Amino acid sequence: MTVEKAVEKKGPKGYRILVMMLNVILALLIYWFIGFLMDDISNQPGPDITEIQKKYQDPVLVKQKENYNRQLEKSTSTIDELHQQQNILQTSINSYRDTMNQLLDLQKASIEKGVAFSAESQNNLQNVTTLYLDYQKQFQALNSTITKDNLEVQQIQNKVKEIDAHLAKQNEQANKEYNSEWVKHNWAMAGLQLLVLIPLLLLCAYLFKSYRHTLYKPMIMAAGIAVFFKISVVMHQYFPSYLFKYLLILALIYITTAVLISKLRMLAAPKPNWLQKQYREAYQKMECPICQCAIKPSISKLFMANNKYNTSTNDYHYLNEVDSYTCPNCGVRLFDTCPNCSKLKYSLLSYCDCCGIRNTIDKDETNLILNN
Repeated sequence: MTVEKAVEKKGPKGYRILVMMLNVILALLIYWFIGFLMDDISNQPGPDITEIQKKYQDPVLVKQKENYNRQLEKSTSTIDELHQQQNILQTSINSYRDTMNQLLDLQKASIEKGVAFSAESQNNLQNVTTLYLDYQKQFQALNSTITKDNLEVQQIQNKVKEIDAHLAKQNEQANKEYNSEWVKHNWAMAGLQLLVLIPLLLLCAYLFKSYRHTLYKPMIMAAGIAVFFKISVVMHQYFPSYLFKYLLILALIYITTAVLISKLRMLAAPKPNWLQKQYREAYQKMECPICQCAIKPSISKLFMANNKYNTSTNDYHYLNEVDSYTCPNCGVRLFDTCPNCSKLKYSLLSYCDCCGIRNTIDKDETNLILNN
């Protein structure tokens, strides 16, 4: 079996950061676009409470209430006009009172000085007094009319309250139907939005599965994350809180189970890329990649610049004659001779570190590795 090596061309750090930022921006733009689309879908008229109430309200009571409301509006308008007339009369009364007081002061001053009050001034005083008293009577008449109209308004308001009490009882059933219709409307809007979002999420999952090893992977992930979050928002908006809680927990259980199964499968039948990473780390620690048994220091010294065992190379004079090394614990060949350059190489890594030729592992050795 040929062991493939995963070569990731990451590029400069600044370039990678730029790509990550662009992916985040792409996810936000897709999220906003989907949000605008969902707003257009959900922009449908809901149930009309007025139309539903007409089915349960007594039309006679409704008609009476309309008539009383018109009377109230008319009486209120009349009272406002009377108040305006009172304001005008009050201005005239104040003016005549000031004039009358001035004439009385002149008359008093004339009497004190022993000078006769002129006939013209006396006539003016009488006229002003007459007008003042006449405007006072008009003002009082307006007060009486306003009081009468206010009593009438109060009576009409009491009748309207009685009608409202009867209509409120009739509206209880209408409100129940309205709430039921509104729930149905919300479910319909949620269904329409999910009817668009779920296929988009499935499409993103299919594209991710098909192109996860290509350069389109980050863009597909950005789109999938945006769609997933929008689905969460829609469910939180329309679904009851308890139902959303259960759906969220079930989704998390499904995701956790899927990841756990994937990891268990990887342990049972590991992929070449994952195995290569495990092998590299074990070789760097000078341990057998299969059973973690320590590699003989003499073999390790051939590949490590610093031997952590500090063993003198004089103790291993036979190293020049070594052409392979097998783990004494699990029996897996860890080092052997490269057929191309005849140098000692890592058996489980993908390439020879001297000449760069690709390594191959025979079928028997592969079965031994997997069984261990």
